[in-house]
Amino acid sequence: MKRDLMIIGAVAVVAIVILSGTLVLVGGSDDDPGGNEPTSMHVTDMLGRSVTVSTNITRVVATNPGALRYMVYMDAVDMVVGVENGNQASSSLTGATYELAYPDLPTRDTIGPTFGGDPELIMSVNPQVLFDTQRSAGDCNALASTLGIPVISLNCVMDMTTSANYSNFCQAMRLIGQVLNKGERAEELISYIDSVRSDIESRVANTTASTRTAYIGGLSSRGSHGLDYTASNYAPFIYSDVENVVTPEMTSHASSAKQISLEILPSLNPDVLFVDAGGLALCKQNYADNPSLYDGITAFQTGEIYLLMPFNYYSANYDTLLADCYYVASIMYPDAFTDVNILEKADEIYTAFLGVPVYSLVASGYFGGFQQLGSLE
Repeated sequence: MKRDLMIIGAVAVVAIVILSGTLVLVGGSDDDPGGNEPTSMHVTDMLGRSVTVSTNITRVVATNPGALRYMVYMDAVDMVVGVENGNQASSSLTGATYELAYPDLPTRDTIGPTFGGDPELIMSVNPQVLFDTQRSAGDCNALASTLGIPVISLNCVMDMTTSANYSNFCQAMRLIGQVLNKGERAEELISYIDSVRSDIESRVANTTASTRTAYIGGLSSRGSHGLDYTASNYAPFIYSDVENVVTPEMTSHASSAKQISLEILPSLNPDVLFVDAGGLALCKQNYADNPSLYDGITAFQTGEIYLLMPFNYYSANYDTLLADCYYVASIMYPDAFTDVNILEKADEIYTAFLGVPVYSLVASGYFGGFQQLGSLE
C-alpha cells in the first residue's frame, strides 16, 4: 500500500511539472549512467592534464601570450569576459589584429597584468574556464584551486615553420573547439590554413625556380630593432621556398629574431631586402649612419627593398604571417602570382581568421602596408 501511494505521488509531481511547462533535468557527468544529458566532460589539455569542464561554457578568460588571440580565431569573442592589461585600450594595439577586428575587446574588464593576470581580478569577472599558454602543470593546478574553475593549458607557438609547431597549433584549436563546442570552427580554420599553404607551395613549385636571394631585417625581439635583427628560418621565406642568405650558424636561436653584425651584410649581398615595418625607422637610421656600407649591396642598387607587416605581437598573428607569405612569394616569383591581388588576399586571410577584413587598419599603422620602398633614405 505504501509503495502504491509513493507511485501515485510521483506521478502527481510529474503531472504538475508537465502542466507548468517546466522540465527539470538533473545533470550528470559525462559518464553518468542515468541517461541525463551530461553537464560536464573530461578533456586532456596540452600538458597532458585531465580537466573536467562544463558542457555549457559561456564565460571565458585567456592569459599569457597568444591565448586571447586564439579565442578570437575560434569565434569566441562574445564569451570573453575580461582581458589582461596589455590588451586594454590604453596599450598600443597596432600589431594586435584581433583587437583591430573587435575594438570593444580592449574595453572589457581587466583581469590583471600581462603575462598571467591576477587571481582576484580573474575571479571578479566570474569566468567558467581559463585558457593559458605558459604556465606549468603545477602552476595550472594551483591556479585552478585558487580560482575554483578549470584551467586549460594550450601550447603557444611563435610561428609555424616546423610541422611540429603547426601540429601544436592545430591541436590547440581543436582543444578549444572541444571545450567551447566549436569543433566545426576549428576544422574550418585548419582547412583554410592548409589551403593557403598548398596554394603558395603549388604556385612556387610550378614556376621557374628563383635564383634570387633574400634577407629580412628589422625584426622585433623584446622591442624594435634595425637591419641587424634577422632570422635564419623566417616563416614567409620557408613557405615561399626563398633562399635566405642568413644561415642557422649565424644565429644562436634559429627560431627567432637574432642580432648579427651589420658588417657582414655586404658579404651576404642579398638580391632582395625585406624590412619588417616594426623596425623600419631603425633600419633607415642604420642606413643614414653609414650609407657606404650598404650602397654596394645588390638589393640597394636595384631598389628591391620591400616592406612587410610585423606578425609577432604577444606571440604570433598567424593571419599576418600568412599575408606576409603571399607578398614575399609574389615578389620572389612574380609570374606565379599575376592573378593574385595581394591586398584582397590579405583581407581574405584576415576574414578567415577574424571574421572581418582589417588589412587597411593594419597597413595604416605600418607606413601604408605592403609596398616597394626602393631605398632606406
